[in-house]
Amino acid sequence: MTDQPVPAPPEFPSPEVSEVVPPARPNPPRVSLSKLIVDYNPFYLLSAACMLFGIFALNDSLDWSPIPLKKLLTMIVTLNVYELAVIGLAVFLLKRNIRRDALLLLIVEAFFLVDVGFLNMEIFTVSAKVGLLVNAFVLAAAVFKVALVFRAARIPLADPRFVFVTMQLAILFAVPGIFAIIAQHRNDFLPPLAVLGGWWLAGVLPVAYTMTVGTVDIFRRSPTQAPAAISTIVSRVLLVLPMLSLIAHLCLANWVYKVTFHPLNFAPLLLGCAVMIGHADQHIATLAWRMRMQLVLPFVAIALSSIRFPRDMIFPFMSFDVSPLRVALVVAGIVYLDGLYLHRHAYFAWAAGLCFAFAGMGHSVASINDNSVRMARSSADVFDRLAPKTLAEWGMLSIVASFVLLGLGAIISLLKRPAPVVEEVNSDAG
Repeated sequence: MTDQPVPAPPEFPSPEVSEVVPPARPNPPRVSLSKLIVDYNPFYLLSAACMLFGIFALNDSLDWSPIPLKKLLTMIVTLNVYELAVIGLAVFLLKRNIRRDALLLLIVEAFFLVDVGFLNMEIFTVSAKVGLLVNAFVLAAAVFKVALVFRAARIPLADPRFVFVTMQLAILFAVPGIFAIIAQHRNDFLPPLAVLGGWWLAGVLPVAYTMTVGTVDIFRRSPTQAPAAISTIVSRVLLVLPMLSLIAHLCLANWVYKVTFHPLNFAPLLLGCAVMIGHADQHIATLAWRMRMQLVLPFVAIALSSIRFPRDMIFPFMSFDVSPLRVALVVAGIVYLDGLYLHRHAYFAWAAGLCFAFAGMGHSVASINDNSVRMARSSADVFDRLAPKTLAEWGMLSIVASFVLLGLGAIISLLKRPAPVVEEVNSDAG
């Protein structure tokens, strides 16, 4: 038997000698300036910025000084020609499947659609009649351009979003005209109540969105639509930008007409957003958040409306004084009733009851406080007169209480389910 040589154990290098060398990272390829320009094409944004700067520079927007009507009309016509060129170029690029540049152009057009240069508001400072006439034509042109944008994004015009965007643009173009007509008959003075009315129009828009668009999923994609990148982004921009522009116009009206801004102006918008959030979707995952927002936002609106406001914002109606606080309480009660119908929670019932109760007690915090103290005193007087003071009166109260308690016991018994009948078995049978 031959002895086999025992193989030597493998030698491992000592940790001091061996070092793990990481693989060399390849250097990232250098991107040339020309490739960046071709990929991202910044000239469209630069063009829009130049147009916007030219509008603000020519219409003296920094000091809001009036400019000649001819110059203003020229800028409006020039801007509309520019917008048509932007839409036409976007449609052409979409047909050639250059999607990124076309999407950028459609977003740029959405900004100019919502009167970002305040030209429609500026024309009313020259003449209210000319402003109404020009705004009517501009609104018709805006609806036509929105239709072109929707068709370019492959969104059908029968979509409820088209109706809602048109509604927003109509309110956006109408509010400056309404303010101008009201101020013209009051020596260029715009009452704070008129400004608050404009904010109520803005607050109606979230409710109108809920009624028209509802819970339409804007991420859906039908076979006739373009990929969601264009249709979704364009619809989102056109849904949001008119509202933001309307808020900017309303805030700017305080500066133009030298009207003091009151925090209660935001109350209608909060109430409308509460309804929209409550109906945003039907998913269980968002139910708690939607309930909290529909409870909290009306409360914040009431708190803003309770801040001191001028006497000019209160007007009599029948035997009541209508004030921003009283209107906010009534509308908040309606919003809470909507939440009760939607979520079936007792919190909304309590909140609605408190809103309607406080609305009936006064038009301001001070009047509500005075009336509550007066009601507490009168209630105490009534209880004092009704409280029994002699033994015979206590006996009469006890007899009445016995019948009341007997009735309550009968109601509870009738609400119970009858026990099943068990037949008794006779053990002696058989």
